[in-house]
Parts: sequence; structure tokens; C-alpha cells
Amino acid sequence: MAKKLIEVTGESQNVEFKSSWHDDYLKWVCAFANTEGGSLYIGVNDKGCVCGVKDAHKLSEDIPNKIRNTMGVICEVRLLDADGLDYFEIKVDKYPDPERWVTGAYIKIGFFPPDAFRELLLNAVVHKDYTETTPIQIKIYSDRIWMWNPGNMPEEVKVKDLFKKHVSKPRNPNIANVFFKSGYVESWGRGYYNIELACNETGAKLPKPKADFGGLVVECLASDQYKELAKKWNIDGKNPPINLPINLPINLPINSTQKSLLELLIENNVYTYDELSAKIGKTRETVRENLKKLQELGLIRRVGARKNGHWEVLDK
Repeated sequence: MAKKLIEVTGESQNVEFKSSWHDDYLKWVCAFANTEGGSLYIGVNDKGCVCGVKDAHKLSEDIPNKIRNTMGVICEVRLLDADGLDYFEIKVDKYPDPERWVTGAYIKIGFFPPDAFRELLLNAVVHKDYTETTPIQIKIYSDRIWMWNPGNMPEEVKVKDLFKKHVSKPRNPNIANVFFKSGYVESWGRGYYNIELACNETGAKLPKPKADFGGLVVECLASDQYKELAKKWNIDGKNPPINLPINLPINLPINSTQKSLLELLIENNVYTYDELSAKIGKTRETVRENLKKLQELGLIRRVGARKNGHWEVLDK
């Protein structure tokens, strides 16, 4: 007898029930990934009752492989049980928009050390399983960077030992040799040592590697400095202003008027004194004095003539 699925009250925009698996249902995974995410239940009928699936063990391997190889999407596929009936929950996260993936802005404002992230990327390229058609995947969240590299770890190296001294066994020695001769790789087996060094130098948190989804997953957590800076600049972690001054010191010695002026100049660097005055509701003289203070602090400079020039917001 079918078992009522208690956890889900009914189908909705983010939940879909299917009594059995068909490859056509990959379109639901794609739709969830491109919208707000969602869950696809296999072995559950339209009324939300578990009817079970046949050969659950085979499906537990086939479903994630088909999703990954067809679309390059990584999902959480859970095999569940209801009174002896097997069914699946395929949980699909919303994939970030392409322009929200790895960009200089996210890393340079202290999210995670660039040198450490560079080492992780090099490791991913050198150790990727190129018999897999799925690319290396990187996703940016408000509090972490998530990277997945297809290809299981060699038996000689355990994930828990990556930050310890260990043997190096590159999956692709020819690629590794090119990187070595180009100066991108100093020596074998020191990638995670360099990552730890870069994190310690900047006070960043060590990345968290783990074997998952038939490869290596690494999570790089946002630094406390980034979170504080994001809060100061009202960044939501998804859409920071493209021209945000990426290296501003965390304790900006500026007042609210100067902060407002900086934000306006980031928005439009050709604003005049009068336009800035109107925008912030301050006198022209107040604008002039505060711009002068920002120049003295080295946060902005004037480029070009008084009438035809513009303001440049500087990295600090």
C-alpha cells in the first residue's frame, strides 16, 4: 500500500512528484537549477503517496550520473525509505547566474586569499578526470565558494591528509609538467601546503575538502573581514557593485557623507559638485570639503580638467 509522504504536502512550483524515473525528467532538474531550485521526488505519485521504485540501488548510481553528464549539474540525490518502499528525493539548488560566478570582485575584497584559490584551481586542472565530459564547477554563495572537480582521489592520498605531507600522484602528469615548467607549480605535493600558508598569512579560514559526487568538493568559507566589509557596503553577497573599491580598509576613517559621496562616484564618476549636492542633500561647500578629505585619504583623485574631467575611486 502506498505511504503518504508526510514531509511534502503537495506539488508546487518547487516540488514535483513522479512515480518512476524516466530520462525525460532531466528537464525538471534543469528547470529547477535555472529558477529557484526545488525537489523532484521519484517513487511518489501525484497525490504525494510513496509508491516505491524498482532497482533502487542501480538508480542511485544512474540518476546522479545522468544529471551530471547531461547538464553538468550537481544535485543531492537521497535514497529514502517509507515502510519498506524505496523512493528518491533529488534536491536541486538554484545555480548562480554566470556573471555571479568567480570574479575578481568576490575574491579581492577579502572573501578568500587569491593565492590559495589559485592553488585550488591548479589542483583541479591537474587532477581532473578528463574521461569525464563534465567540467570543473565553481559556485559563489554569499558565505562561501564551492568547487567540484570530477575524479576520485588516488588510493595513496586520503582527503584528511591533504594538509599534511603526502605523496603527489597527478592524474595528468603531462599537464602537471607543463604547469611546472611554466612556473605555476613549484614542486609536487605542496599545493595544500601553499594554500595553508596563504590562509595563515591573511587570517583566512582553511578550505574544507571532501570526497563527494565522484570527485573532490572544496568549500572556501568567506572571511570575517569580508562579511564585515559587505555589511558596511550593504552587499548582499550576490550582486556587489561592479566598480566597488575592492581593497578599501576595513576601518574606513570616513563619515556618512563621505561614504555617500564614494558610493555616488562609484555609480557615476562624472557627477559635478552641484549634482552631488542635490543627490545627498548637502550644500556645495560641504560636498567640496568632503571630496577634498577623500582625496587626502587617497580614496579618490581628480583626473583631467575641471569641466571635462572625472573622479577616479582608488583601490587601497
